[in-house]
Amino acid sequence: MITVDIQRFSTHLAAIYSNMAKPVLDVILYNYQLSQNVGAEGLLLLTIGVQTSAALRERLSASQRKLSVVPNL
Repeated sequence: MITVDIQRFSTHLAAIYSNMAKPVLDVILYNYQLSQNVGAEGLLLLTIGVQTSAALRERLSASQRKLSVVPNL
């Protein structure tokens, strides 16, 4: 029935908001407040630090994955 379809659509639309839009809004508000407290330079330095540590972690975990792969014999 069409009412069931509308109810499902509304439920899924609300789920999309709570699963995607709200976290994005939280990140935007968090970054705005952080930039107000530490300034744009501090926010930029924190971002560079996080990106650098993520890249370093990726490099280290890639070499560790090579060690953990066992070929099937």
